[in-house]
Order: sequence, then structure tokens, then C-alpha cells
Amino acid sequence: MRVGKTVIGADVVLVAEDLDAHRFPVFGFDETQQCASARRLAALRDQGLAVLPGHDAEVLRPGPVATGE
Repeated sequence: MRVGKTVIGADVVLVAEDLDAHRFPVFGFDETQQCASARRLAALRDQGLAVLPGHDAEVLRPGPVATGE
């Protein structure tokens, strides 16, 4: 989901380092599709958007999400 200049990676990327490491949740249905989704998220990140992982306590903080606008 994209909000402004922020993309929420949700369950494609559980923790930040998984985006580049291509480590995906075991409950995924289609690993090929997971890889494609991760590549799209990485491309958006490389274009300057913030990609937030879905469940990373080191990155996510309680409260409103900044949209970068």
C-alpha cells in the first residue's frame, strides 16, 4: 500500500533486511510472486520512496505514519 512517498511492505517484507535478502514468510503461497513483489518494492525504494516492513520493531514505531509529503 502506498501513501504519499511511503510504501507499506506488509507481509512481503516482514523485517527491513528481508527486502534485499529475499527472505519471505513461510506461509506465502507463491515464492515466485513473492520475489517479484520484493523486486517491485526494492525498485520503489531505489527511486526514493520509503518502504516500511510489516513487522519490524526496529523500524516501526507506534503512532501515525509519516507520508513524506
